[in-house]
Formats: sequence, C-alpha cells, structure tokens
Amino acid sequence: MEKWRESIEDFRDRLKSYSDASLNLYSRSIPSPERHEEPRRVAVASQTVSFTIDDLSLLNPILAQAQSLGMDYNVGPHQFFHSDEVGLRKQALAGAIADAKSRCEFVARELDKQCGEVMTINVDGGHQPPMPMMAEMRGASDAVSAVGSRELEARVSATFELE
Repeated sequence: MEKWRESIEDFRDRLKSYSDASLNLYSRSIPSPERHEEPRRVAVASQTVSFTIDDLSLLNPILAQAQSLGMDYNVGPHQFFHSDEVGLRKQALAGAIADAKSRCEFVARELDKQCGEVMTINVDGGHQPPMPMMAEMRGASDAVSAVGSRELEARVSATFELE
C-alpha cells in the first residue's frame, strides 16, 4: 500500500471519498492435484482502494499506476455516472410533457376540438437507478478510452379537457 500511496501522491487531493482502509481476511481451500490428498487451506488477505473522481482525465493515469504496481482493478459499467443526472432527468421529463401536450393537440384537431386544462397527470418517475455512463476498455493498456451512451426514459400520462 505504501507504493500505491506514493504513486498517486500527485492525484490524491483530487480523489473524493478516498479509502484504502478496507481489508478482507479469509481462508479458502485449494484442491489437491492428487485425488487421495486433502485440499490445502490457505489464508487470503485483500485490501480494497476506492475513490470517486469528477475529472475523467485522472482515470487513465491512476489506472496506469495500479497496473505498474501489479494491482488488480475493476472498472465496471455501473461505476460511471453522469455529473448532471438530475438535469438530464428533468430534460427527459420536459420532453415527455411536451409530447403528451402535442398528442392532445393532434387528437383535438382530428375531433375539431381544442385542448383545455389538464384534468389529471401521472408522472411515471418511480425509483430509477442512477444513469450509468459505461466505460469501454480498449487496447493493451486497458485504459479507458471512451464513455458510451445510455438511454434515459421519462413517461407522462395526462388527461386533458377537450373544448
């Protein structure tokens, strides 16, 4: 851990929620190569380092340090989140509301009517997990080279009075 701490010293003040204090100790059985021998028990210790970054330009240099030290790391698709998730959700909801109003106006025109007041509205916002931004791993260096897109969905059901 000392080598790791030294290698990220230049980045350390820009890492949020940093922790390298998570230690896991357990034992496991290793099967014997011979059938008649008992499995061998070994003790395993692992230490986890976790942190949050807002600046993705830090990710590749930090992963390079982990690689150079022979550390295992896991960068999964559910570990990247858009920094303006709330804004994007509001934007999607605004679009869904505009779509509901547009549909009402279309139906009203077909019936020679006009859309009046909103009588009821149901915003299907229920609980949705954060919108992940998936990292793609490319090349021999396993550096994060791109952030992929994700789809965001908002549903609105509205009942309008037809005049």
